[in-house]
Amino acid sequence: WANVALVSFFLIYLPRSKHLHIVTAFFNAALRKLKPRGELPAMDLEAPDARFGIKTIDDMSWKDLLDGFTCTQCGRCQEACPAWATGKPLNPKTLIMGVREMAVEAEAGVSLVPWIMAQPVTDAHPVVDTAIPYDAVWDCVTCGACVEACPVPIEHVDKIVGLRRNLVLEDSRFPQELTGAMRAMEGQGNPW
Repeated sequence: WANVALVSFFLIYLPRSKHLHIVTAFFNAALRKLKPRGELPAMDLEAPDARFGIKTIDDMSWKDLLDGFTCTQCGRCQEACPAWATGKPLNPKTLIMGVREMAVEAEAGVSLVPWIMAQPVTDAHPVVDTAIPYDAVWDCVTCGACVEACPVPIEHVDKIVGLRRNLVLEDSRFPQELTGAMRAMEGQGNPW
């Protein structure tokens, strides 16, 4: 009975602890993206109700949320990140942990009854400035070192690129240095 009680306690404790990655790591590795790294998902720019990129937790895919719960908090991604190594505010580990915290906060109060469909979060906070600072979004050089270093294949770069897409296409927020390149892209079709 002691063994049954110990295992039961652990099964209750596991979903609320940082050790949840023991269960989710297998699924995250098995369901990782098999397309070439850096390939962006297609967007329909003409759709009247289109959302571009990632603004809130509602815009993230189930795989993005699974990444948040799979993080082992080992810090290998931040050690491999060239932006973090040069003292910039980008920390891939903090981004993933922020996504996890936002997901836990968003599901608070959602009914566990399976036949009641969960409604999208209406007062969701934007991911930028909640899970990751605005400057850190633009510090990423999209090299993929964080993805390569991760023992449970978390895709950090896809989330950062999604955040950038939203900032540029919906909010028109981007560093001043990109203004010339954006105007040239609009006028001539290339950044030069």
